[in-house]
Amino acid sequence: MHKGYVTAGYRGKGKDVGLFVHLSGSTILSPDPNRKVLVCSVEEAIKLGADGISIHVNLGAEDDDVMLRDLGTVSTHCTNWSIPLLAMMYTRGKKIKDEYDVEVVKIAARVAEELGADLVKVNFTGSSESFAKVVDGCSIPILIAGGEKAESTVDILRN
Repeated sequence: MHKGYVTAGYRGKGKDVGLFVHLSGSTILSPDPNRKVLVCSVEEAIKLGADGISIHVNLGAEDDDVMLRDLGTVSTHCTNWSIPLLAMMYTRGKKIKDEYDVEVVKIAARVAEELGADLVKVNFTGSSESFAKVVDGCSIPILIAGGEKAESTVDILRN
């Protein structure tokens, strides 16, 4: 959740839920929507009551070097504050032919781990067999991005 929604959300109404504050953003109106910039700091997120921090990186985008530097900096701050970091790692941009390819998804997960993320969110590679290769190459917990809406948790696991 971005910082502006925190006080308007559950915590602003006196309810306590787990909260990851998302630090990066862009819009579809941007010249390059794949370029994510920092719009919040770890310290600001902590003041808002964050239980964790998330950041979005698009590997393969023209400015992925800037996003990787931001991930490294945010990771250092998260370590200093002892707050978990979720890296949302996607493979997008002119250099990426297939953002669901197991080899590029493996790289995305591994980069998140190597730069200090506690959790990583990546695209599903299409099958449990191919995704097992991603899991085998990464020692931090992996979350799967997207997918079709399902009726129940059981349906998600079946599909």
